[in-house]
Amino acid sequence: MKLAIVALIFGVARDFFVVLVANPYDPRIPLVRLFLWLQVLHSFDLPARKDLKYSLASAVVLMAVGAVYARETAFGLLLVPFTVAAGISLAAMQAEHGGPSWWALLGLGVRLSVAVLVCAALAFMLVPRGQGLRLRGMPVSAKLLWVARLHTRIVNPAYPDEPGTDPEQAPPVFNPQGYVGFSTYVDLRLRGVLDDTLVLRVRATRPGYWRGLRGAAGG
Repeated sequence: MKLAIVALIFGVARDFFVVLVANPYDPRIPLVRLFLWLQVLHSFDLPARKDLKYSLASAVVLMAVGAVYARETAFGLLLVPFTVAAGISLAAMQAEHGGPSWWALLGLGVRLSVAVLVCAALAFMLVPRGQGLRLRGMPVSAKLLWVARLHTRIVNPAYPDEPGTDPEQAPPVFNPQGYVGFSTYVDLRLRGVLDDTLVLRVRATRPGYWRGLRGAAGG
């Protein structure tokens, strides 16, 4: 069993370095994948309590990376149950030493979680934020590993090519969620108005003006 785990760990390490070499400018995603695989493999071998503490520490790192990539403050709602569960787990580790009852440990875990949440909220309010407009985490990749699989023409999911139809005879049905200009050819017979569907969210230090395309195809 342990030999199989060791072999899988070497395979995970190889995958980590391959992805890291392909995109050396942003190692966060490869590190998260490495942590997740190590968590899964480590769950098959937990001989001591300290291994559970290691799993909790790894979970904290993963939540921190998730907070970095979060684009909405709603991510904070996920921190509340995570903090409560982590506090209860830390308190439950003391049960093997013949400590108080489970209800007392549960109360201790809840109090510990509340204290951590209060300290985190105070730190969030007191830590100064940088001024000026700086973009963070643009939704693009530094290197596309699947360039060879790209089509040689423009593919618009809103206007797929249907076999057996001739676009020169009849125009396609207007799709309000897709811009007709991103196609192999532009059919000027289309008429309609684009809706307000959110297609891109940009994370920045302050609100700014972003030029976009919004209009009606009215001929």
